[in-house]
Amino acid sequence: MSISAAVPKKHRVRNPATKVTVVGSHKASADSVKMAFEDNAPDVRNIEGIPRFAIVGNDNKFYLGIGASMRLNAVWDTGDENASVIDFVPASFTAAPEWNRSSLGFSAQTSNVYLNIVALPARKDQFSLFLSLNFKNPNYGVRLSHFYARYRGLTLGYTDSPFVDGDAVPLTIDDEGPNGTTSYSNVTAYWTQDFGKGFSGAAGIDTPSSSITYSTDVEEVRQRIVTVPAYVQYRWNDGSHVRVSGLFRPMQYCDKLASKNRMLYGWGIKLSGLWGITPKLCAYYDVVGGSGIADYICDGGAGIGADATPSLLQPGFERTTGCWGMTVGLSYEIIRNLTAHGVYSQLHIDTNHRTLSPDTDYRYGQYVAVNLIYNINPYVTVGMEYNWGKRVATTREKLHVNRLQALFSLSF
Repeated sequence: MSISAAVPKKHRVRNPATKVTVVGSHKASADSVKMAFEDNAPDVRNIEGIPRFAIVGNDNKFYLGIGASMRLNAVWDTGDENASVIDFVPASFTAAPEWNRSSLGFSAQTSNVYLNIVALPARKDQFSLFLSLNFKNPNYGVRLSHFYARYRGLTLGYTDSPFVDGDAVPLTIDDEGPNGTTSYSNVTAYWTQDFGKGFSGAAGIDTPSSSITYSTDVEEVRQRIVTVPAYVQYRWNDGSHVRVSGLFRPMQYCDKLASKNRMLYGWGIKLSGLWGITPKLCAYYDVVGGSGIADYICDGGAGIGADATPSLLQPGFERTTGCWGMTVGLSYEIIRNLTAHGVYSQLHIDTNHRTLSPDTDYRYGQYVAVNLIYNINPYVTVGMEYNWGKRVATTREKLHVNRLQALFSLSF
């Protein structure tokens, strides 16, 4: 379970009680090994990435840690239907009849195992590898969540796009997270640069992709031009930061009437960050807008074909779909190892009353999560969370789901 203290740190600690035991060497300090693992782990809520035991090589030439988290969820839903026990997704809500408006579910699918390797730590030629697997495929099938390598400023592999700011999202037990925040994993390559005095930035390429609604006059084609994400960030107070991100996303489709391929150009801009207001209170924010980038936002990536829709005026043409999302949240450390989190989020999609796929007319959604997380010790975490979501169609039809869930997590 990824647990963060209320106040941000320079090297963000997922669980304040986490300790690393060094095996095989007495020369490496546990704190330096832990810091190296933290820096190599992804900035996401649902992967801790810091193994409790580390094997250290001769002369401290490498750190190797294998970790795992067993996460057990119990979920009680009332209202309309949200099909997933582990993901709370307003875009996927469906109407439920009066006699079938509650359910009880259990899951361990968000449990994960991970490998964190840092070679030549604290040296100029340091390189690292991170691999994480969960069980979110059907029937607890193994699913890759992260697999990347880092060398100096270069990150290469399957992980979050640089357009995603994982540290700007408060902790939720719900694995999907706020519906209006950016969340997009793919094969990516990007370079991160430290400019000094708190400023840094990154630029890279993402795998070509699209989530488009097609008509009888328009056909899907294989994408062939990369997406370009970038950001500039300023960090202060040993952890707080503000980030401005941009995204340029070319997409292609086939105009069957003209028997030719045509181009679409999506774009997005985002402001995100977190602010340690007091030693116990932290605020989070994420505001994103653009056109043709809905797939990069949690609810927009729910298979609703919201990156582009058929033109009403020009048969055979597609038009990118405008969208904007926002997320705000707070974390407060009530007492040591007991933290409360609250988040509100929403996503709007401007379809101009055109139907998205599959056979849905999503207009906007709202998301609320409030939880209490308690770290019993470095290995065991428990929590309770309340989720509320609303889905509104272009016809103004509204669907609501209430969820109460409990978590037990054992990590090593």
